[in-house]
Amino acid sequence: MPLNIWSVQLLCPHEEADNELYRGVLTRAGMHQKTRLVLDIDCFYNMATEYLRCSKCGKKMVAWAHNIVSQLDRDRQLLFPAILTARYSCDKKVVGLLRQRGLGNSSSMVRRQLEESHGDTYLRNVHHYLSACRTFKTAGSVGLVSASSIEEPPSLTPVPRHRWLMKVYQLDVVSVLTMLRPPSHHCLGM
Repeated sequence: MPLNIWSVQLLCPHEEADNELYRGVLTRAGMHQKTRLVLDIDCFYNMATEYLRCSKCGKKMVAWAHNIVSQLDRDRQLLFPAILTARYSCDKKVVGLLRQRGLGNSSSMVRRQLEESHGDTYLRNVHHYLSACRTFKTAGSVGLVSASSIEEPPSLTPVPRHRWLMKVYQLDVVSVLTMLRPPSHHCLGM
């Protein structure tokens, strides 16, 4: 949420003007209705963002779009926690595991490690949920609370396939190379 948290000035990426003076400024336009499911080392988490609106063309866009994030300074770009793809998103900690691939450490092996870690976290969470249900059921049997039905815990979300992990790794390599590129001379006033 670059505008909501940092109050940085962002320009409309849709306008074709070369001169920044003629491009619309982006303003806050509320929260985006959907969250992104992000693959982390031991679980999935949801990431939210804000809508931005151009002051000139009126188009709305989401703040996690690449053409918005790329306008941030490099320090803030590095704070962005995930690499986004069409279906899932991937936390950069998982990308760190993919960077450590070498002989005998393939993307399939990283996927197996993620599945094991996700499974451990899932089992701990299910145990915690069932313990809370047992406490609630006991309180209901003595009349402290009104008893209601207890739902089954949600199923474990599967870890994406190793080919998707390789795609994320490739996107990370491209983004690192883009960030390492020195700024153009016209931006430095030369």
